[in-house]
Order: sequence, then C-alpha cells, then structure tokens
Amino acid sequence: MDTKAPTDPSGTAPRDIEDWKKRAEKKRESQTKSIPPEWRISVPEDRYNVIQVPYECNLLEPLELEITDTLNVDTILEKLRTGTWSSVQVTRAFYKRATVAHQTWGETYNNVFGRTLNPYDLRLTSGGSSGGEGALIAMRGSPLGVGTDIGGSIRIPSSMCGLYGLRPSYCRFPYYGARNTMEGQESVMSVLGPMSNSLSGLKIFSKAIIDSRPWLRDPLCIRKVWDQEAHELVEHGGNGAKKCFAMLYDDGLVKPHPPVFRAMNMAKNALLAAGHEVIEWENRRHEDIFSNVEKQIFLADGDEDFKRECAKSGEPRIQTMDPDLYSHELHNPETNQGVHLIEPLSVWQLWQLHKEKRELRKEYLDHWQATVSKTTTGRPVDAVISPAVPYAATPHGKNLSPFYTSLWNGVDYTVGILPVTFVNPAVDKPVPPHEFYSDDDREVYHMYDPEVFKGAPIGLQVVGQRLEEEAVLAMMGEVEQALGAYKVQHSLI
Repeated sequence: MDTKAPTDPSGTAPRDIEDWKKRAEKKRESQTKSIPPEWRISVPEDRYNVIQVPYECNLLEPLELEITDTLNVDTILEKLRTGTWSSVQVTRAFYKRATVAHQTWGETYNNVFGRTLNPYDLRLTSGGSSGGEGALIAMRGSPLGVGTDIGGSIRIPSSMCGLYGLRPSYCRFPYYGARNTMEGQESVMSVLGPMSNSLSGLKIFSKAIIDSRPWLRDPLCIRKVWDQEAHELVEHGGNGAKKCFAMLYDDGLVKPHPPVFRAMNMAKNALLAAGHEVIEWENRRHEDIFSNVEKQIFLADGDEDFKRECAKSGEPRIQTMDPDLYSHELHNPETNQGVHLIEPLSVWQLWQLHKEKRELRKEYLDHWQATVSKTTTGRPVDAVISPAVPYAATPHGKNLSPFYTSLWNGVDYTVGILPVTFVNPAVDKPVPPHEFYSDDDREVYHMYDPEVFKGAPIGLQVVGQRLEEEAVLAMMGEVEQALGAYKVQHSLI
C-alpha cells in the first residue's frame, strides 16, 4: 500500500508542514489574546491538583463562585427565571471560571494546543475523546456540555473527571452537522450526549433536545417524543420500587484495579441496603463484540479517512499518546509502520461484519431477557452496573482499555455514568497478580500504583437496553440516592 498521504478528494493539494505550523501558532495567539489581561493567572509548575485554583486566584467574586459552584442545572435555571441572578451575572461568572480552566491545562491532545490535563492531577489524563469538555466541567467552567461517543468518549472522561454523562442509543439525539472523523461510517455510529456536574443537567438537556422534535431537522433522528412513563420506570416496577441490578465486575478481558472493585462493592452494598436485588452479570462474547466486529469495522477503510484528513493541512498525524513524545516527533514511519499496513476491507467483507454484529446483538438481547429466570422481580434485570474503565484516570499515554465502554456501543445500549468515589491509597492496596487474560491485562495490572492514582475520581456505568434514555436517567437517580444514603451511613463523605 502506498504510504504517501493522498491528496484531498476535492483536488486541493496538501499544504506544506510550515503552513499548518503557522496557522496553529496563529490559533494559539488568538486564544491567548481572547483572555482579558485582568483575568490572567499564574499557577506554580509543581502544582498538580488545580481544582482549588478558582477559589485561590482572587479572580472570581463571591457571587461568581456561588453561581459556578451550583451543580444542579435546574437550580441555575430557576434563579435566572426568578431574577435572583441575571443572565449577565451567570454568563460572566462562567466566562471567568472557564478562563481559569483554560490557563491550567491544554484544550486537547493535538497539533495546535497540546494535551488535555486532568484538573484533579495534571499528571493524569482527563480521558477522551471528549476530555476537554470533561476537564472544563470538572473545573466548573461550564455547568453542562456535550461530548461524542463511538467507543466510550463521553463515559471515559466523565469517569476520570468525576462527572455525570449519558451515551444515548443511535439516532435518539440529533447528530446532523456535527464534525467528526469517520463520517460515513454508519455501522457503529458516533452519538452526541450530555456531560454535567449533576444528574439534573443530563435530564434537562435530554428532555429539551427531545422536546425540540429534532427529527424534523435531522433525517436520521428517530421520531420518539419524551416518554414520561418510561422516566417513571413503569416497565421497571415504578420509581422507588424494588429493582434488580446486575453487577459486571470483570469483563474477562482486563481486570479492574482495586479502587474500581471498591467502587463496585460500594454500589452493590448501597443497592442492597436500599432494598434492591443484586445479581452477577454473566459475560457474553465480549471479545467477539469488540475485537472481531467493532475494531474491524473501525479499520475497514484501511485508515484512509485519517490520512486524507491530515493531507488537507499537511500536518503529521498523532500516532501515539506516549507522554515522552511531542507531536512533531510522532510522525515517524520507521517506528509506526504498522499504521500503514492496514488493508481496507471489500464491501462484501464489511457486509459479513454487519451480519455478525446483527447476530451478536440478537444474542446479547436474548441473554439479557433470559435473566428473568434469575431475578425475583418477575422481570429481567433492570440495569447493569459496570466499570467505565478498569482504572481511575491514568498517567498520560496509558489509557489503553476501552473494552468496558465499547461493548455497549456494539450492541447500542443506552448507558449513563455517575461519579462514585476517589482513589484512596490507605484502602486501595495492590493485590497479588492473577492469571492474566492477555498482554493488555498484564500491562494494566502492572500500571497500578496507589500513590500515582491518589485522589483520582472513579465513576460507574448504569446500562439499560436500547433507546431507554428516560429509564436510564431515572435508574441513575435510584443508584445515586442509594449511594448517597450508604455514604452517610458509613461516614464515607
């Protein structure tokens, strides 16, 4: 296969390397100039946790801190409605807090701004690909944001930044006009979903989007109005009624770190204490869903999409997340030859993957429905509780396992994510090695050092079935309520 970057299909020749560098520099200068001089701050280079910087930098007035510290989006809207806060006050407060966030970490990992950093520890990743949104919201520079998710890109940064997030099923929320890579790949589709510091933010966003009747503007968006009965969990026994949750502790591909197991146990014990039923989730062909179907679909074009996009500007493609390398060093064919050896699939081969994916989805649906024989509610399990990733926020370049999130993209289930706890070296001690499932599993095991991960957030997924956005939001509320009571009872907050 020709390893040279192809020209833009429109016929425009690739720009030279100096051209994109100059434009990147101009963009960085523009960003710097957009921050008023009186709003600029400095942070010591040896400071890694910057969560408290907004309170210490003397930039925000007390009212502005009060506004930006208000986690519930419905409270912000109510105070705007009643005139307690003016639109100017709220806008200015979040502008100022967002500029604090921008001055403590980069926007994303790219050839323009560099790498996104996690505000809980700048040495750790904020996750991706919606990591810029995650870091901004974690710093409360915004009460609500939108991420994209094709394999976990809403849920992973939400978990690593201590946020709430929702990955809807395909075509429930509009996507038309959004810019992304892999456009035209509709086998495992990317979706847009909300990220917030509160569960109320997710509900307000979701209902507002659905109530706007987006199917009148996006031809792929399904015609499905907000279902209040679903949000009241009528098919799941009703709000507050006994539910059955299945715990997916270990996907059989990569075993989670000790603090993730602790978070799972906290959720299990909290749900039991709240009167719910809890059973174990039996894994079902997880490796087939990810490695044999999803991954092959993502690579079906032989990497052509990425090469053509980079050819438009002439910039090198970032081929690794190694923290010791910078973007100008990453474009090295000698060390990244494998990238150029991907052979595209034929149309027939892609069709076979579609058939296999369809059968796997049917098998997984049957597997879920069959759990009715294991519950005492007379229903299949109401939701699955699962890690989002097998670790807390990792050191830069070490976030290598999307298995716990991408599984649900493959079967197109609605998934929420909510914060549960933080890594505590006093209790999250390393455990003896197990029989490793793979090289990835071995690498994740040896990555764990409680001092490295100290204080990093951990979130868990709440998984419903396809197009259950309203129900998943409500079940997230029941899990959150149970966890809140459990933490108070056991003095964990």
